[in-house]
Amino acid sequence: MTFVDWLVRKRLLVSDPVVKAVLAGHPQDISLRTVRRRFLFANGLTFKMISQIERAKQATTLLEQGVSLLDAAYQAGYADQSHMTRALKHFIGYTPAHIARLGSKGELG
Repeated sequence: MTFVDWLVRKRLLVSDPVVKAVLAGHPQDISLRTVRRRFLFANGLTFKMISQIERAKQATTLLEQGVSLLDAAYQAGYADQSHMTRALKHFIGYTPAHIARLGSKGELG
């Protein structure tokens, strides 16, 4: 028996088809509350938290590519530049200016 088999048997590692479908953009015919519970059980994160992380990653990629802070905030779907700054400091650990500076030197990725 492998470690992964042990994790699955102990229900510490799960694969939920509903979670996979929602992440792929396919809505499910179940209540929002059920979807939220299944997300939490499957990975310990809510769908909203996963979406926020993905948006922060998208903004980081844009900044590394040399996109301006204002344009990166808009393209990643933030309300404004300060909203993006708070999110990136929280999820990535750096300010947008720092990410852009490191990205231009090829040091971040």
